[in-house]
Amino acid sequence: MTSRKSSRDPPGPVPVAAGQAGAASFTVERRLAASLSAILLRNADDSENGIAMLDADNIFLYHNQAFAQMFGFADCTMVGKHYDDMMIWPIPIAAGR
Repeated sequence: MTSRKSSRDPPGPVPVAAGQAGAASFTVERRLAASLSAILLRNADDSENGIAMLDADNIFLYHNQAFAQMFGFADCTMVGKHYDDMMIWPIPIAAGR
C-alpha cells in the first residue's frame, strides 16, 4: 500500500547544491522567524498584558497599548525612544502613592 502526500504534509528535503546547504537553511530559518514574529506581534496587539520589545541599546522597538497604559503613555508612542527616557519618571510617582 502506498501513501499519497497531501498538500498539508510538510515538504520533503529540498535538493541543494554542495556549499549552499548552510545558506538554504539560514533562509528557511529567517522566513520562519519572520512568520513567527508576525504572529506574535498580531496577538500581542490584542493582549491585555503589557508587552514591549527593546533592542540591545534599550530602544523601544514595539509596545502594545496595554504596556503604554500601564506606564501612563496611552496617548503617545514609545517606539524609537530609550527606555531610561520613558521610565525614569513613572517610578518615583508610583512610589510616592
